[in-house]
Amino acid sequence: MRIPEFRRFFQVRTMPSWTVVVPSYSESTFYGHAELLRPSDKPRISVLEYLVSIYPDEWDNFCQFLLLKRITPQPTTKGRLSSELLQKFLFTPVRTVGGNNNNVETNLTPGEHPEKTCSAEEVSEICYWASMRGQTLVRTLRGLMNYRDALERLARMEEGVLYIKDEEEKRKRCEEVANLVRSKFQIVLGYQIYNPDRFDKLWTPERQANWESLLQRCWGFDVVYNNANNRQSCMMRFEKVVNPGSNINGDVNEEGEVVVTTTNVINRPGQLVIGEPKSENQAHSLLFAMNEVLQVNDMNMYTSLEDAFKIPFLMNTFFASPDDWHDPSSVIPPFRIVGFPEHTYTRPLSMVGELMGAAEFCFVTITQRVLAALRARMHYGHPDFLDGYWVRNRGG
Repeated sequence: MRIPEFRRFFQVRTMPSWTVVVPSYSESTFYGHAELLRPSDKPRISVLEYLVSIYPDEWDNFCQFLLLKRITPQPTTKGRLSSELLQKFLFTPVRTVGGNNNNVETNLTPGEHPEKTCSAEEVSEICYWASMRGQTLVRTLRGLMNYRDALERLARMEEGVLYIKDEEEKRKRCEEVANLVRSKFQIVLGYQIYNPDRFDKLWTPERQANWESLLQRCWGFDVVYNNANNRQSCMMRFEKVVNPGSNINGDVNEEGEVVVTTTNVINRPGQLVIGEPKSENQAHSLLFAMNEVLQVNDMNMYTSLEDAFKIPFLMNTFFASPDDWHDPSSVIPPFRIVGFPEHTYTRPLSMVGELMGAAEFCFVTITQRVLAALRARMHYGHPDFLDGYWVRNRGG
């Protein structure tokens, strides 16, 4: 396929590489079953009931999806699938972490039938549906995976992979495209409380179980954490291994096994104390950011696939390497900070979120655009793109 002249300068292959840094402390990773039920000590509705009341249409569509996938059976009463599935979930006993059959909590009352409960697969899908509509780490990472998905789709089109007839050649080119995208994009999760060696007051067995649930939905990212016992700063790679060429048609492959590898370890002369503020966590994560451009995201952000398609144009416009390397003045990019629109998905959840979102719009959008016109724009935080070399030699 012949690429138009305009698109030749804004391809994935020619764009600078960039790293997204996401700081996380003790925010929710993935909603477990017990977190979505009614609290036994407080007279209020459950988290799942609250989310269903906010997103009723999405809940109805989700129930129809489970029915089409044969995950949930037909409802006993016609037209009451949504309400029946909600009640079944609320009456399903919660299992302890570890897989035994001891009930931690149950909403079953005398006279209720225990068989009217959700299966394990239904519980898993409902927990994922709720996690994608709350302020959770899995929602943020799934949004960042849209970056990689968009780059792979664009690269397949630019490299002509979609028009290759031979399956073996197409499989080989798909692997080349995957390696190209891997060299252009990196996700770094600065997880302060992550502790793969042992449990503590923050890294509990329940959080470990939620983390394992997250790994079933997210992959292709690096976790930076502090190994206090060995006085080391470590980065672990969570990558999914799939059958080579199994996604030659351009679809996102959900099958495969997530493999964990320790890729980088930095020995320190003493202990490292990282406070809760995310600035220290970001500075610690910058040690493992490998690419030219940096982007910092927050835990309450989601990236849509539509915004992800803009990235090659943005990178090649503001951070592209010059053609003439003999001119020293042209090597330095003309821009240090490039603003990017932010989608705060927690804004419509409550009145507090609405007020905070209005404050964000006033300060981040209106004020920053005025300062940009004066060429005195400050970096507020997320999700701006930064010149990585300029940031690193100024202390982060």
